[in-house]
Formats: sequence, structure tokens, C-alpha cells
Amino acid sequence: MNYLLVVYLISVYDDRQNLKKFIDSYKNYSSGIDHELLICFKDFNENDSIFKTSELNEVKFIKFLDNGGQNDYDWHSYKRVAKYYKDKIIFFMNCHSFPIVNNWLKKFYDNYEKKTLLGSGASKLSMVNNALNGFHSSNKIKSILFAISNYYDFPFFPNPHIRSNCFMISSKDYLDLKLTKRYMLKKKSTWINESGRNGMTNQLKRKNFNILVVNSDGKAFPESNWDKSNTYAIENQSKLIISDKFSRIYENSNKIEKLKISEINWGKLNFRP
Repeated sequence: MNYLLVVYLISVYDDRQNLKKFIDSYKNYSSGIDHELLICFKDFNENDSIFKTSELNEVKFIKFLDNGGQNDYDWHSYKRVAKYYKDKIIFFMNCHSFPIVNNWLKKFYDNYEKKTLLGSGASKLSMVNNALNGFHSSNKIKSILFAISNYYDFPFFPNPHIRSNCFMISSKDYLDLKLTKRYMLKKKSTWINESGRNGMTNQLKRKNFNILVVNSDGKAFPESNWDKSNTYAIENQSKLIISDKFSRIYENSNKIEKLKISEINWGKLNFRP
């Protein structure tokens, strides 16, 4: 039995071109290690045209229909997958993510041990500080109110956490996570599960997990050295293993914009992109 499972999720709410981009990259970059691929189709009717996507014929995969009829976002879909595959080490990927280097999966697996969470990128971003800086509204009074509201769920900066675009964890450890029941059908729930006071990283920290970022050199970086990994929003991201929507925004930004994005995620670092 293969104990390593890659889970790629696409929902009916997403751009279907993402599936094609993922499959193209999945084919073009060797994983470097045996595994099973599961594609989770969230809230698609079984007769949907997505299942006729020609690229699906080019890869071997497990088809997982997650038809709950409501958008409870990726975290809850991942939980339903994990319940079916309780003996696996799972590499979860959202619809915007795809590999950009060879041996991408092996680099993660080589650093995996029990009580470990691995990510391709991290951040110290705080939703409280983002609100104060006008992330939700340009109106200063509304920004302050958003910040006060967010403070209940999120710490101030620095708020170190593994980004949830992709991560490796055992199915058992994932199932043990206590996902928020607040805002369950709103996007805010995903932010809470990712970077909240009781988000995935903070829950696992309290259990003394190793929380590591893995870069394309195959090196694993603890929290104290995340900003040395040259991955998400750090320098030119030249050591990134998995591309996602926000890493591509950073990549396509000008120097001034890159510095702003980097500062939001890391504070002021001593580099010039």
C-alpha cells in the first residue's frame, strides 16, 4: 500500500483552467517518489463537463466527489478526504497551486517525521494589522472596527504560520485539528484556520510539532529561519517549490510592490528584490 497521498482540490466556485494548469505541471515536473494522486471535485454535479477535461486522461488519479451542497471551503473538504484515508501522509494543494521544480514531493517527504507540519511557504501576516492598514476598507473608522473584530480571532503582527496553499501532514494529525465553526460558510473561516489564534499552526505548536518550510534545495527551515528560505515573498522566491496565486502576484509585481508585499508578510527584511 502507498502511504503518500497528494490531494488537489478544485471546486465549482473556481476557475476550471486551474485544473489544466495543475495537470500540466504535475506531468512536467517529476514528483521524485511514489504516491497516489487524488483530485477532489467540490460541489460538482456528476454530469458536469469538467469530468470531460481531456487532460484528466493524461494522469492516473482517484476521483473524489465532495458534494456537500454548500461552500464550506477547502479545510472541510480536506477533512472529509482525510476521513477516507486515515492511514496516509497527505500533501494538500488548493486549486491555484502547482509544482515548479522536479522532485517536489520527495523534497517534502524527505523532511517528514511524526508530529511535523511542512509547507512550501510561510508568513507572519496579521489580519489585525492588515485591517488597520486599510486591507478591508479605505475608511479609517471602518478599518479600526475591522481590526477590533479581527483581534478576537487573530494575533497582532508578527503572526507566524504556514500558508495553507499547500502543506504536508498526516491524515490523523489533520483530523485532530479543531476547525473553527464560526463563519463556516464565509471566507473568514479559512483565514482563521490558517493564521488565527487557534489556526492550524498555533494548534500544532501547542502540541510541540515541528513546523517547517521546505525549499527547492530540500532544506527544512524552522520558524526562526523561515525568512532565510527564499520562498514566499522573500527576495526573488528562487527556492519556491510550489507556485500559487499569491506567489505569482509577488513574482509579477514591480520592485516597490514586492517590498510592500514582503513587508506585510515579514516586516522589514534586509534585501532588495
